[in-house]
Amino acid sequence: MLVYLVRHGQSYNTHPEPDRPTVNPPLTPVGQAQVKLLAERLGHLKVDRLLTSPMVRAVETANAISATTGRGVEVWFRCHEHRETAGVRLLGREGARRAFPRPHAPARLRAR
Repeated sequence: MLVYLVRHGQSYNTHPEPDRPTVNPPLTPVGQAQVKLLAERLGHLKVDRLLTSPMVRAVETANAISATTGRGVEVWFRCHEHRETAGVRLLGREGARRAFPRPHAPARLRAR
């Protein structure tokens, strides 16, 4: 079995701009270009499963890979950043479903 671990592209938490969220932020235009190139490189691989955390930037990255591999995105709600600092907020299950209606999580991966 081969497992590919992919980190998300550049997002607004490391490159903040006025009026952009820095808590659970989306990808920047540079990050979108990065994941597009990555998705093109991964497009030829046989992908059995495509898992992502519910973080916005991670789901956006997985969606780009999904578009080239044809594999659906599975949101793994227990997979997320753990920090001691305040201000880290997850979308939660329902928030993620509203923000990203296409990805799904199989029952065995859903938060209990």
